[in-house]
Amino acid sequence: MGGCGLLLGGLGVANTMMSLSVFTRIREIAILRVNGFSTLQIATMIFGESASFQSLAHCGLLIGTCFFSMRKQVPHAFMLY
Repeated sequence: MGGCGLLLGGLGVANTMMSLSVFTRIREIAILRVNGFSTLQIATMIFGESASFQSLAHCGLLIGTCFFSMRKQVPHAFMLY
């Protein structure tokens, strides 16, 4: 159940990043087209950016999970509240 939610959340992030990247950067995309970039090159650039942001989010999730799993192993006497 959690894996399905994580997958759907990741797809939602990728979709949002892609659509925001396209709509907020129409002028930049037009300049790239004038300079000779193909539509495939621009699409690859946008998908690459969204994938990199998504992988950064997954790294943050991994770091947070590791932090909280390590926190469980620390005795309560040494915990700073």
